[in-house]
Amino acid sequence: MEQKPRISQKVVILVVILFGVLTLLSGAVQASSPGAIVSGHEATQVNKIAPEVQQAVSQLQADEMTTVIVTLKAQANVSAITGQNRQDHNEQVIVALQNMANATQKRITALLQTRSSEGKVDQFESYWVFNGLAVTATADVVAEVAALPEVDTITPNSTLQEPAPQTGGSEPEPNLLLINAPALWDLGLQGQGIVVASMDTGVDVSHADLSAQWRGGNNSWFDPNGQHSTPTDVNGHGTWTMGTMVGRDAGGTAIGVAPQAEWIAVKIFSDQGSATVAGIHAGYQWLLDPDGNPATDDSPHVVNNSWTFQDPGCNLEFQFDLISLRAMGILPVFAAGNFGPGTGTSASPSNYPEAFAVGGTNNSDLIYTYSSRGPSACGEAQTIYPELVAPGVNIHTADLFSQYINATGTSLAAPHVSGGLALLLSVNPNLTADEQELALLNSSVDLGDPGPDNNFGRGRLDLLAAYQWLYANSEPTPTPAPGQNLALDKPVTVSSSQDSSHEGNVAVDGDLVTFWQTVKATGKSKLPSEWMTIDLGSSPSISQVVLEWGSNFATKYTIQVSNNNTTWATVFSTETGDGGNDTITFSPVSVRYVKLDSTAWSNSSQRNWLKEFEIYADAGGGSEPTSTPTDTPTSTPTPTSTPTATPTATPTSVPPTGSGLYLSLNNGGSYAVGAVADVSDEDVLSFDGTNFAMLFDGSDVGVSGLNVDAFDYVYTNTLLLSFDNDTAIGSLGAVDDSDIVQFNATSLGDNTAGTFSLYFDGSDVGLTTNTEDVDAVNLLPDGRLVVSTAGSTSVSGLNGKQQDEDLLIFNPTALGNTTSGSWDLYFDGSDVDLSNSQEENITGVAIGTNGDIYLTTLSNFAVSSIAGGGEDVFICTPGTLGSSTACTYASTLFFDGSAVGLTGSTLDAIDLTH
Repeated sequence: MEQKPRISQKVVILVVILFGVLTLLSGAVQASSPGAIVSGHEATQVNKIAPEVQQAVSQLQADEMTTVIVTLKAQANVSAITGQNRQDHNEQVIVALQNMANATQKRITALLQTRSSEGKVDQFESYWVFNGLAVTATADVVAEVAALPEVDTITPNSTLQEPAPQTGGSEPEPNLLLINAPALWDLGLQGQGIVVASMDTGVDVSHADLSAQWRGGNNSWFDPNGQHSTPTDVNGHGTWTMGTMVGRDAGGTAIGVAPQAEWIAVKIFSDQGSATVAGIHAGYQWLLDPDGNPATDDSPHVVNNSWTFQDPGCNLEFQFDLISLRAMGILPVFAAGNFGPGTGTSASPSNYPEAFAVGGTNNSDLIYTYSSRGPSACGEAQTIYPELVAPGVNIHTADLFSQYINATGTSLAAPHVSGGLALLLSVNPNLTADEQELALLNSSVDLGDPGPDNNFGRGRLDLLAAYQWLYANSEPTPTPAPGQNLALDKPVTVSSSQDSSHEGNVAVDGDLVTFWQTVKATGKSKLPSEWMTIDLGSSPSISQVVLEWGSNFATKYTIQVSNNNTTWATVFSTETGDGGNDTITFSPVSVRYVKLDSTAWSNSSQRNWLKEFEIYADAGGGSEPTSTPTDTPTSTPTPTSTPTATPTATPTSVPPTGSGLYLSLNNGGSYAVGAVADVSDEDVLSFDGTNFAMLFDGSDVGVSGLNVDAFDYVYTNTLLLSFDNDTAIGSLGAVDDSDIVQFNATSLGDNTAGTFSLYFDGSDVGLTTNTEDVDAVNLLPDGRLVVSTAGSTSVSGLNGKQQDEDLLIFNPTALGNTTSGSWDLYFDGSDVDLSNSQEENITGVAIGTNGDIYLTTLSNFAVSSIAGGGEDVFICTPGTLGSSTACTYASTLFFDGSAVGLTGSTLDAIDLTH
């Protein structure tokens, strides 16, 4: 996790380098000044130029150029356009925008063409999405352009850095259940016929959860940086957000809100991690007319924007773009930003009146610590900010290289709304942006203080309520009637078939003459069971199965249901089947897959002859077979500082080798670990279960001779580190052993490079003594820090001293050079067999996504069910945490250092592989 505010999670950083303060020019400027705006232009014309541009041009030599964004005064009134349908309406909008640009840009383009022939303009690009241009020219040309009466403003072509959120069908993920997405799936609404788009780092089109939904063709991908002709993502952020919008279930759980929607994308961020204002304008313009033909209906229905400018405040650079989007029926959905928890931390463009800002919560409806808060600072009539909130903590989604990730930030909250709009629009794609916005706001679940507030906005997204608000008097896709056979002609999978005339599909064809016949069981070829699985395609509520048997039938069988075709729940079983017609009724469940699994038969050789396998809906609605319903809250307090655990019923046992781990050692000097020949205590290694590799080479970045006492590899390019002695690190200066620094990598591995910044100042929050060296750290998805110290600790808020076998939790209100927050006890080691001895000092900690606590100690340890040494990692599955800690220890080591050549070594810090 980066130092707050972090775009790593959800926002884009606007980087503008200022070379001092430039006084606004008034009157004439001496022509002899290099790069000065020439004399003869009135101050009112010069004042069209943003101070940043004035500063930049003042530094230019006579033949040097800068790139600026020119916005014209005349803007098309597209909000007044009406059309009979979406295609006709949007064609009228595009034509109106283009006509305005063509009519008002003639003089400025003629001037730029002339100056280009004189070598004073390198390039210029015209835009109609906001009626303006991107111009690369000399200072005197910038002044000429400013003097034109049709010009409104000249602003910088700022550079933005790519976002990088923190890390932290089938059965849907809990975040999807919370917003009631599966309830719309049960109505047959999965985003069919809707196209969603992202403005992001790109998309990994090869991912199994995303590849089938890409619209394809030459109107479905745009890279304004010109680096990739097909969908690509080298960062991962865009893949994460798209996975939340439309991902399917290839990984075993449903991850996307609208899995049947198609997607297109604009890769506004280059492979080098930057975007420009001009590129973003180009992206929005492309989205309105991807194929360049206004008569074709190929614009997206939904556009997700998981980025903002760097700092809270109002920057209206993209306001006209968003006005154009809304005129096309596209509600611009934005991440609210991650500048909280302070008030007044809204950021642009998400705080525009035209944007729909989405804050973040966890799956318990508690506000994400860094979710930006209102009031809005950008001219909205209603200053409540954000508009609403959605899950944004520990969201399981698609990652690069066909992997998955648990990511956190408002970047992950916004796609829930974008995907939700795809579900709602699949009923009526002609909804206006205003209608979409009203449906979301008027149906949200009120959280926090009663009514709208500047933490949760209008409340948490509820898609079923939004659907009901929109379509209270219509039934576009009614729930199947109880008498409708849902299995009819659905895809089936079977254990075996005797021949092509008796395959499984004939048992769902509605014909009682044909039948599925299993292969004749003889000799050693006998299968232990014979089964048939039917894929219903969605998850309707069902409560009845009818089996029409032929001459041979199962006497012992079960009916099982699943939403991922992997994890099954049994709804019926019998050992006394007697053939004929079996009508089986059970409690309603909402499922996609239904299986008949048989293990004994009336004829052990002929086994199953099944004429029909019928499935019928439940009239009263059902529930997920393994989920627990939760009450809809009306008011949720701000999170308290009391830590809570996610208990599981049984401990996790993991093989001693083959377990992925990041680790740092405290062996002294230089030594070899596996195939890594030159390892020192300032390094961090990775272990993939078989091989070690260098992750962070401290000697490359000026920390040779130090010992990494604690670290957390937060995501692909950021580590949090603490060292065992006071030191000085480059331009960062003095760092105490109670501090935590953040390393932002430009490269890792054998050629580590990057920069350090102060993340956590321990002395600001009571870590001041020699025994309060931070020697274990883990950053939780909600922004809290789990910390252990080298010895006893006494900090404000805790009763008495805590020992080195304990874990504290820090609840930050500010981080960096001025750190503030509160402390609580997270894990009391003495409650769970860890003694107050030097050997059982906790030196490394990692918290799994399920709440399991992974620990390593200074030397030998012995707890209730396992013992080991300082080279090992063991697991505590907590039942309770805090002052009365209870946990179950796994009976097998997670990581057995002696099995991989680390006997006698000390693991100084650990983290789980991502």
